[in-house]
Amino acid sequence: HASPIPLIVLHSLAYLKTTGALREQGIFRISGETAEVMSLASLYVTPSTHLNLEERVANPHIVASVFKKYLRDLPEAVIPSKFTDRLFEIWRKKTDDEEAIIKEMKGDEKMMA
Repeated sequence: HASPIPLIVLHSLAYLKTTGALREQGIFRISGETAEVMSLASLYVTPSTHLNLEERVANPHIVASVFKKYLRDLPEAVIPSKFTDRLFEIWRKKTDDEEAIIKEMKGDEKMMA
């Protein structure tokens, strides 16, 4: 059964997690070499489930850059702009109570419209 999550997302996040790159300071701030990023990104034009990033890529910044490029190139943002102000407002409350956050978001007409 195919996942609704694009392979580029699944592969990138799995690589960043299993290699420990998510704990590396600046992993999403420091860009990978442009030619290598474009080369890796091109492999996902016709993606293969058999693409193993751990065998193919030594520099985690390249994978992080491919992931960022994918998100930037989406026709619509992952979080639509009509939600960002409200999400930041909720985030500023700095609560760990996930149920309260979800309840607040569900009760918010702006979020559900």
